[in-house]
Amino acid sequence: DRPLPEHFLNKIPTSRNLNSLRKVLRDLVQRAFRGNTYSNDVDRLLSLSDPEDSWNDRLQAALVGVLMSPRFLLVAEGSSDRPRQIEDQELATKLSSFLWNGLPDDALLREVGKGTLSQEDVLQRTVKRMLRDPRSRSIAENFGLQWLHLDVLAKHRPDPDRFPNIDTKLRQAMQQETVHFLDHILRRDLPVDEIIRANYTFVDSALAEHYGFRPVPSGKFRRVRTPNESFGLLRHASILMATSNPTRTSPVKRGKWVLTSLLDAPPPPAPPGVDGLTADGQVEGMSLREQMEMHRANPDCASCHIRMDALGFALEGFDAVGRAKTGTDIDDLAELPDGTVFRGASGLRDVLLADLQPFRRSLARHLLVYATQRGTGPSDDALLDALSKD
Repeated sequence: DRPLPEHFLNKIPTSRNLNSLRKVLRDLVQRAFRGNTYSNDVDRLLSLSDPEDSWNDRLQAALVGVLMSPRFLLVAEGSSDRPRQIEDQELATKLSSFLWNGLPDDALLREVGKGTLSQEDVLQRTVKRMLRDPRSRSIAENFGLQWLHLDVLAKHRPDPDRFPNIDTKLRQAMQQETVHFLDHILRRDLPVDEIIRANYTFVDSALAEHYGFRPVPSGKFRRVRTPNESFGLLRHASILMATSNPTRTSPVKRGKWVLTSLLDAPPPPAPPGVDGLTADGQVEGMSLREQMEMHRANPDCASCHIRMDALGFALEGFDAVGRAKTGTDIDDLAELPDGTVFRGASGLRDVLLADLQPFRRSLARHLLVYATQRGTGPSDDALLDALSKD
């Protein structure tokens, strides 16, 4: 027989009779179906095997039945088109999916059984308990990477001739830097502007060397102050590399990322038939800025690019793999359509901090979509306004 999953082993009694099997299955369906159980669940699962089969074979057949059940695979939300108060069992499922990216635990299911989960004091106490649990790191790991569009890092391959030291391990470290950073802010209940203004980050030895920071001991990630820099997420190599081309930086991609992730104002798709810049950015006798100015001369492109390009150029102080550039020829001057002029990532930070409401609302809307697993509409505006207040 194949070994059973480890987290089931402590629920398997020593005795292997039918009563012990029924007990294991009752515990299993309670957890797997998130409290949405019926009195005949165990009998139906037992009917999937022959009574003469061995105890392990019957358990294995029941496990297959559980894993194929729509109640395990899907989250039912009723058939009414009108707003309604969700039931405690549905609430437990949404909470565990949102905060843990997993199934409700026994404590959560006990509140469902008592019918008390939706009571305000119980709900607040439960959410605080779940956020203290290490499983809430999934918010940073799943929501954070989804919100920031960092899933592309797994497939992104910088040109090995120009950036020879970017291997899989370093790309993973870049991603984990962002996860550690977001998880740190969440666990300490820090204000959301810390995401933009923080003067620290989290690095391991390889990432510290990549950045040119002071060496840190090998092993775990460590919190370090960023030397002479205070612009939080804008400094992360994960984002700077994900928004670059394999051979060069891309002010367009970086500007689009700022608009989409931080300001929730994504630009529309490029009009049909409009060509972008070449991937390597090499046009003899023309700088990247001059090429982009020529691109904006097309009226179909100008309305979006005039803002997007400025935001992207502010991050030109970093190369295509997130390292700070050196020298005096860094072209990171930016001018917004309203005439606001600033320079570099620190200038972009100041622009974002000067009016935090768009950033707060963007974060609130992305988080609401992740939590509810649906899009938003006009009916959500009042909630988003409340969530994005100081």
